[in-house]
Amino acid sequence: MALPFIAGIAIGVGAMVLFNKNKNIQKKVGSLLNKGKDAASCGYEKTKDMASEVKDTVSATKDCIIEKKEQLQKNKSECKNDTEVQENKDQEEYK
Repeated sequence: MALPFIAGIAIGVGAMVLFNKNKNIQKKVGSLLNKGKDAASCGYEKTKDMASEVKDTVSATKDCIIEKKEQLQKNKSECKNDTEVQENKDQEEYK
């Protein structure tokens, strides 16, 4: 039966301590909030920079792949032309 009474006294004492140290607690909380804001801002900038780097890398990779594909198609067409020229030479030799 005494437990609620003791809990009420503890809560009251805690409230008095917090009320008396209110300014000190506000300063500490404000300091922690400012540190959190700074960390979030720094993290945001780092993420933005990293996203930009990834975008550039993907773009460069895409350009490289397209260039290689075009070169491969060019080589295939050259090989086809060389084969056709060789076939024409072979046919002329038979005549």
